[in-house]
Amino acid sequence: MQNKPIPDFENDYCLTDDGMVVDLQTGKFKKYYFRGNDTKPRVDLYKNGRLEISMYVEDLICETLFGKIAKGYYKLKFRDEDETNLSLSNIEIYANDPYETKIQIKKPKKIYHLTIDGSVVINQNEIDEVIALNTKNSLEKEKMRRERTKKRPLS
Repeated sequence: MQNKPIPDFENDYCLTDDGMVVDLQTGKFKKYYFRGNDTKPRVDLYKNGRLEISMYVEDLICETLFGKIAKGYYKLKFRDEDETNLSLSNIEIYANDPYETKIQIKKPKKIYHLTIDGSVVINQNEIDEVIALNTKNSLEKEKMRRERTKKRPLS
């Protein structure tokens, strides 16, 4: 089992590849809880005995592995569709790209495989193929446009 320190709490907490938060002072796992009707587990992080932050564990995992990410930039999908199974092997992260052109072939969204060392894009080959195809189509369209606008002598 590998551990990664949680940003801003490097001396207090770390994240395991099973999606558990370990209190480094006591060596015990932090207990997750559910607020109200939430189906997503939350965790409280303390510094010097004071509550610093209360957040969803999935957001904590993303911030630990990717850094601070603007909300709405990513979407999470759980392979077994269980939001409480937070092991890194169960989570897929999709880039939520808001800019999609309607003329070109849509490029697939990035699917990340999470490891404790960071993320790896699983479908990069598919994305590269679509980008190459779109580039080829754009070059052909530009060539046809130049042919149409080329000055031709009147006969």
